[in-house]
Amino acid sequence: MTTPPTTILDWANSADPSDVEQPTTQVEDSGWLGGMIPPNAWTNWIWKNLYDWLAHFKAGVTKYTDLEDAIDGTAAGETFILDEYSAVMYPGKVYGEWDKSWSVDPVSVDVWGKGVLVAFGGVPSPGNLLAYERNMVTLVANYTKTNTGAIKRAVTDGTYVVACYGDYVECWDMDGTQRWLYDHGAAVHDVCLDGVNAYFVGAKGTGNMWARAITLSDTGTPTPVWSYAHGTATEVLYCCATNGAQLFLAGDARVGGSGATIRGINAENGKDFANEGGNGIDTAYLSWDRVQSTECDQTGQLATDGSRLFVGYPATTNELEVRGCIQGEISVARSTTAVSWVSCDDRFVYAVTSSATVGTVRAFTKADLVEVWNWYNRDGSTNYDIFAAASDGARVFCAIKNTPDQDIVSLYGGQRPKLWRRHASTEQFLPYRQLAIPEE
Repeated sequence: MTTPPTTILDWANSADPSDVEQPTTQVEDSGWLGGMIPPNAWTNWIWKNLYDWLAHFKAGVTKYTDLEDAIDGTAAGETFILDEYSAVMYPGKVYGEWDKSWSVDPVSVDVWGKGVLVAFGGVPSPGNLLAYERNMVTLVANYTKTNTGAIKRAVTDGTYVVACYGDYVECWDMDGTQRWLYDHGAAVHDVCLDGVNAYFVGAKGTGNMWARAITLSDTGTPTPVWSYAHGTATEVLYCCATNGAQLFLAGDARVGGSGATIRGINAENGKDFANEGGNGIDTAYLSWDRVQSTECDQTGQLATDGSRLFVGYPATTNELEVRGCIQGEISVARSTTAVSWVSCDDRFVYAVTSSATVGTVRAFTKADLVEVWNWYNRDGSTNYDIFAAASDGARVFCAIKNTPDQDIVSLYGGQRPKLWRRHASTEQFLPYRQLAIPEE
């Protein structure tokens, strides 16, 4: 292997701007023609442009030891290496905790790299859907619901915020400006995003539909991209997750002869493998049906990293499963405490196990569900409940029961060197926990 040069051509950096001019599009398309003598400004521009790119590549990817500095210093579309490894901190150790004086418990938490979205079933001051910067001190926006109803879940992709409450799903821009409101006609229990659409599931709504997709950029009273029929009148879909190509649904809803309580369908058109939802047969082989031994019965029990689907259950033989996204088969299952919420990032799957007496966030490896660490929400000698958790790849933010000293906690992720990218059109910083952005 040859030794690389130690210097690169530093050309025209002190030249007068009039001596550095980009060639015309016509010349760029055709190149130099026979007998052409290019102006000095064109030649200088070509050499300087070559130097600028070589200098850019030579500098390499910027390295940071703190995610906050990386977020402040990284332009959209650029990459950086984050290495927050610490000999003092360890995965699962409390990194930050905040007493926000909320008067009611949070029910949902989501992250988008630059901040944290917290939702409440009740109405604390200053509101029941709030976005904060990652320091949990600076309030970014307060989102006002158009109608009444307790929020079940709120999610964001850094460009839009979507919440489901009562019979409604509502979407806002990040600054709090409403984009659209949709009346499903029955209780909505869960919502997820893929950067293009919002997907939501619930009870049997208008038109005998259990699930729908709405374009995030729509406005006013939107028309669903598709609606999905699934089950009988008394049955309910409780949770959903998407990897951009598929939408995963789970609950107690069944249809046809399959008796399926968990399934994957085509996220683009709502089609499944047997036309059981009424939208046609999926020809891309993205759909499947499975019968669970125990049904998902609440919001937030599905999460995906794109290739794997993580499923949490109430008390049963196995409370946590890893399924393949393509066929829905179980690759590994783990017995643990009843799981009420599931989240994941590029490293771990996080299972929230909660009861009236103890709340725990457990981190498992994604391939084999080996438990790596757990964190108990303890204040003094008392254990308090945990309602939800979400990871931005560096911190795990936990929405917890109001205690004397803390309302929300972030846990250290054990950040060793890893390449991240700031998405070109949103405020996301990848790797990310659940959202699939198609142009990535």
